[in-house]
Amino acid sequence: KKCKSFIQNVTKNYDIVNFFHPTSAYGLLTQRKVNFENAILFPMLLSTEYSKFKNITQKYLDMEMSVLVGSGAIFSSSPFEMKELELLGVNMEKVHILARGFDTDIFKFKERSGLRDRRPLKIVSVGAIRPQKQQDMLVDVAIELNKRGIDAEITIVGDNENFSYEKNRYYYNSVEDRIAGLNLQNKVRFVGGKTPYELSSILSDSDLALFPSIAESFGKAALETLSCGIPTIAAKNVEAYNIFMTHGVNALMVEPTAIEYANAVER
Repeated sequence: KKCKSFIQNVTKNYDIVNFFHPTSAYGLLTQRKVNFENAILFPMLLSTEYSKFKNITQKYLDMEMSVLVGSGAIFSSSPFEMKELELLGVNMEKVHILARGFDTDIFKFKERSGLRDRRPLKIVSVGAIRPQKQQDMLVDVAIELNKRGIDAEITIVGDNENFSYEKNRYYYNSVEDRIAGLNLQNKVRFVGGKTPYELSSILSDSDLALFPSIAESFGKAALETLSCGIPTIAAKNVEAYNIFMTHGVNALMVEPTAIEYANAVER
């Protein structure tokens, strides 16, 4: 309600509100389709995060800065992102926190007091399928768990039909090919995109959640697994997770390697 009220207050003088990635916003702004001072930006991922998994050109950095500096207001998803904006030299008076959340009517807490009698152990990972999310590492985790005699199934939730970039489709196909090549179809499986209610059902039936992502602006999917009471494992060097994760309290945060993820699952 607080977020809704804030948005309504900020946007009350606007006739049209559109949501764009910074790259799209750049074109609209520089072509004067939208005035800079009337533009509200949601950064998504800043170049500081993109650089963790891809090469960033100076041209992109210049474009990003022009949008960040010129836009009338910026809604940031986390204090961590705000620090990044400050380091980039953005005027912090126009930056506002608009924290993300989860629907408590859909993602309901379920206490987990211990391992269930049934096997295999059910592990879930949720996120857009792309190199940044490192779903390929989940195959290595499955291999390592199998070596240790831990019977586990890893379910990967994420749209595997509609890709914005062909490189992401290629990434998905390469992971699927590797799973088939190793005959691990019964250990690691993609189940496609799910509605919030369908996802809630999957989370309710899961024992653990694992997020091998190396870059996040917030990490909403991980917040949803925590809200459902699922023991959650994530990379310790993803600063955004520190907003709602505390190592050893509601999550295990480890070095982002298959061995360390497997250690955390075993623990």
